[in-house]
Amino acid sequence: MSQSFPANSFQMLTSIQQEIDRLQLQHHMISVLFCGRLHWAPIDPHPQRILDIGTGTGSWAVDIADMYPSAHVSAYNTPENRNIFRTENSGN
Repeated sequence: MSQSFPANSFQMLTSIQQEIDRLQLQHHMISVLFCGRLHWAPIDPHPQRILDIGTGTGSWAVDIADMYPSAHVSAYNTPENRNIFRTENSGN
């Protein structure tokens, strides 16, 4: 038996926060597992643009922007394809 809650209910907010916390923990665990390595693709040491599709919480996008401060990082979440995080680093 499942329950549904109105979009403004406390239970819905708690559920969303739990999912965000779970995704943050998952990102941290993968970062530790890969010794801080954020990508395996052979890319230029100074990329100009980086695209993150399915960004979730945006943690990876923030970390990659810190790693490549001269890059323009765009992150989009799916399936809504809404831009939930976008940063333009200094120097662009």
